[in-house]
Amino acid sequence: YINWDGFANYYVDLAEEQGKIPTLSNIKNNEGVYFSNATTGIPSITNPMQAAIASGTTSKYTGNSYRYFNKDQNTVIQEAPSRRNESETMAESVVRQGLNALSINQFAFEDRGTVIGDEVNPYI
Repeated sequence: YINWDGFANYYVDLAEEQGKIPTLSNIKNNEGVYFSNATTGIPSITNPMQAAIASGTTSKYTGNSYRYFNKDQNTVIQEAPSRRNESETMAESVVRQGLNALSINQFAFEDRGTVIGDEVNPYI
């Protein structure tokens, strides 16, 4: 899958209108699934959303909400590690089933099904 975090839909529209992304346009329009009106299930913060997308679940199961307000302590709690994910990722599931996975800079899969330098399941 292709995931451009924070990449507004109008950028895709503009690039298509200008003919700058013919290959991606073909994939988007003819070969793949494109969500033009996707909404976030939790506050749109990169780390919890990438954990949720990579695992197909919510912060309840990944354990990652990044930062939250604790009413009892009247303070904002910053979670660590910020890239926490207690659920199995799609890449881990693929590898567990004997298939191969490749990740190009999707940090949620780094050492979670794909590994830098691994020739079979590389993280690039």
